[in-house]
Amino acid sequence: MHGKTRPIALTANRIKHAMLPTPPRKVLVIEDEATQVLSLRSQLKTSGFDVSYAMNGEVGVYKALAEKPDVVLLDIMLPGMSGLDVCQRLKTNTLTRHIPVIFVTASKIDHLREQCHDLGASEIIIKPYTAGELVGAIQRTLSAPAT
Repeated sequence: MHGKTRPIALTANRIKHAMLPTPPRKVLVIEDEATQVLSLRSQLKTSGFDVSYAMNGEVGVYKALAEKPDVVLLDIMLPGMSGLDVCQRLKTNTLTRHIPVIFVTASKIDHLREQCHDLGASEIIIKPYTAGELVGAIQRTLSAPAT
């Protein structure tokens, strides 16, 4: 069979799997500002992501447990439970510790950025940002090897 290729047997199972579309990746946005939530939701849906959101940390932790998102976008400054506390809860729970967290914040304070990384954040995006920066950060995070 030198120089010739063999046809691949197409079984019903291979055809079925080849035809199934890849489901969109799930992003959970935890942000208390409604306009920011709408903006993030629009940008992410346009880029093909399935988006859910929570307006505070407590609901965000609950949704992360219930929905098992592929990634969490998290604001640092939230009412009640801060974004840092949310991240700590997610990273110390065996059911959610594998979910990557990307902080989205207006804060440029270095010690806060250090805290985010120490808690296990994959990335920190500083507001204002472009849709390309946001989607790029999510794609990098989703393609990174699991830790």
